[in-house]
Formats: sequence, C-alpha cells, structure tokens
Amino acid sequence: MAARYCLASLSARWIVMEMQHIIATLATFGFVVNTLGCDGASENRSALKQQLNISLRDAFPELTTDDNPRQTMIAPVKKYDKDDLPWDMKVAIIHPTFPDVHVFAGADMGHAVKKQRNAAFLTGFHEKKRNLLLHGLPLALKMLQEAWEKCPDKCDESAIMIFRKIKLEIFDLNANTMLRTPHAMKIYSSTMLSVLHFYKDKNQLAAAGAYDSWIEWITVMDRFVDIVNGTRDKGCELIDCADHRHVYELLDVVRFFNKWKNENASSENLTKWNFLPISTFEDTVWTCLGIVGVARKQLRGGHNIVQRRHGSDVCEESFCFKRSKNANADALNTNHILARHSHSSVSHLAASRKANFGKKRTFHGHELDTGKIKRMRIKRKGSKSIHR
Repeated sequence: MAARYCLASLSARWIVMEMQHIIATLATFGFVVNTLGCDGASENRSALKQQLNISLRDAFPELTTDDNPRQTMIAPVKKYDKDDLPWDMKVAIIHPTFPDVHVFAGADMGHAVKKQRNAAFLTGFHEKKRNLLLHGLPLALKMLQEAWEKCPDKCDESAIMIFRKIKLEIFDLNANTMLRTPHAMKIYSSTMLSVLHFYKDKNQLAAAGAYDSWIEWITVMDRFVDIVNGTRDKGCELIDCADHRHVYELLDVVRFFNKWKNENASSENLTKWNFLPISTFEDTVWTCLGIVGVARKQLRGGHNIVQRRHGSDVCEESFCFKRSKNANADALNTNHILARHSHSSVSHLAASRKANFGKKRTFHGHELDTGKIKRMRIKRKGSKSIHR
C-alpha cells in the first residue's frame, strides 16, 4: 500500500493530484505504474476522464486495418476494422516521469459485471426507463428466472439439486443482494447457460429464439470473467506475451459491446435506454483494455500478468479488514487499524532480499516515505549537491 487516506469527502481534482503524486513517487524507487484501477464511484470516473488523453487508436495503431498504420515493434496476429472497436475512446495517459510509458485506465471486473446485471434487472419494469434490447430481443433478468422456474430445483430445494448455484435470491434482488458480486457472477456463468439449454423451450411465455440474445451475452461475459480471474479449470492462464490468445479474446469482448452500442445508435427506433449505461460500457472496455495495454506495451519476456490483480480488490480487502475489526470505527480508529494492516504488509515485503527485488536492494518501510524523498540529497559529479 503506497498511500492511504481517511477523509470525510473528496473531489475528482484531489484524486487527480494524488494519483500523479503517487505515480511519480513510486517511479523514484523504480516502481512503474501501468494501470489506474478503480471502481465505478462518480469521483473516480471523473478523475480518470480528466486525465485520459490517449485514444485507443493512438495507443494501439498496429491493431487497425487502416492502409498506412504506424508500425510498431510487435506485429499483431489479428487486426480490427474501424467499426469493431471504439477507436476514439480515451484509454490511457502519459506517465508523468517516463514519457515513453503509457498508464492505462483499468476498471474493476466485479463492478462491471454487477452494473450489467443491474441494467438487466431494471429491464421490464414499467416505471423504469431502462429496457435492454440486443438484435431486437429483450434482455430482462425476469426471463432467466422464468426459465429457471421450469427446473425441478424450484419445486423442491431439499432434494438433490441439478443446478445448486442457481437460487431465487440471484433473481429477486434487493438493496443488499444487488451489492453482492457472487450473485451477479452466477447470472453470467456456464451454469446459467445450462439452465437455458435445457429449460428455455419450456417457458410458454417466450417465443422461439427469444433467449438467443441472452445466450450470446452470457457466453461473452462468462469468458470475460474466466479470463480476468485466470480460471485454469476453464482453460484460462496467465498472460505471458503480447500476442497471447487471451489478449485477442478480451479485444473480442470489447468488439461485442461496441457492436451492440453501434447497433443501438444506428437504429431510429432505439434510444440510449435500450443499451447499457455509458458508464457500464466504459468500465467493461477499460477492464479489458487495461490488461491488453500492459500485455502489448510493457510485458517483458519471461514475465506474466496476474489478471485478477488489475482491479480494486486490494482496496476492497482493506475495507473488509477494517470492518471486521470495527464496523463502527471513526476516522481515528480507522487510521489505527489500517496503519497496523499496512505496516504488516510492508514488513512482509521487506522481509528478505528475495521477497521483492531478488538480488537488488530491498527497500524497508521507513524508506517508503514521501517526506523523506523531498529531503534526499543528490550528489552529482562536477556539480554541487541538490536538495529535492
């Protein structure tokens, strides 16, 4: 943990200033930040948008099918047409210390999945404007519940269940269950695809082919979740090269949502309410392109990416740790709890030379202090000492 704060309120401008300060400070010690990961809070999104200034086309010119794309050192295995990806969308910033390094925007996968599920949950209510449509077919969460209700699991939950992960609580949401990520993951899972495969035709309220768009959406999201989690049982692995198959699978996920967005925009009969909220679309795209950007621009030979760490799980775990210690802690107690937690993490990091830098020098906790950085004395040959 490079920094922690306990504030009553914050603004996007403050987040931008602290982001730049932390990135530059970490660069002083040789840590190069490559992704800005955050959840979907309005302050975080505003801070990201204020900084992002590099479009997808400028970040990955080699992926386009243009006649004269700029040549890069890494030739892609696959290229994409002008309508496949959101080429004008801002996806990265220039590193404040290293001008040749891109820092990519990266949202949290869990939050993106929950926001998509919430949009499907709101579809079908007369008092709600959201009404998702894909290829002219509705995408209401109620449709999945109706198919599941044809399953024997609905009639007798005490018996041996066919689909033990699918229960009524993942469809009948309230303010508490809407915040639970596991509930959203079960909607976009291979188990839900099995439910639709066996029981969609038994739903007398749905016409033939009514679930085709749902099946397409769940298939894309199921693969997206597996890749980001690195689920080995599903044939996924850690990305270890710029042209890894998962890189292009993530780009295909972006293409699916961009095609859906273009389909909505090009139709005279559809409105913005027939597509996902733009913030949900951006979070999903940033989650994919954050991993793709690091793999294609910064991944060195012999190294790999742990995809599941490209989100805000570390922060969420810190919050859970604080709540488990004292659910009603004030600012002072919260600072004490997080201080003990971060101190133990730094102590573990600096336990030995092999813990973080191999044969290189190990940095201890008292050295990772911005106040000390400003007072460091730098000696250069042929010049006087300079204070920072």
